[in-house]
Amino acid sequence: MGIIRKTQSLDRLLKEFENEVSAISVIELIKRLDSQMNKTTIYRVLDKLEDDAVLHSFDCVTLELNLPKIPGREIFSSHILIQGRCELCSV
Repeated sequence: MGIIRKTQSLDRLLKEFENEVSAISVIELIKRLDSQMNKTTIYRVLDKLEDDAVLHSFDCVTLELNLPKIPGREIFSSHILIQGRCELCSV
């Protein structure tokens, strides 16, 4: 389910994207908006914006990332989330 009503959190988050010409990571959004909203709200609003096709995760981008080896640890899985607006959806 997408955005039902316009909230201050939605407005603040959208303003961050209006002022940027490139993608913004969730971590960066959390840093920028930390004093204004909690990270759960940021994730919730981003999910709703993605449901409404206002933003989307960059599944179309091919990335190769090397995970560091951590002594005494075994990594079973890793998750990286990149969200933003591409040139196709900003037309």
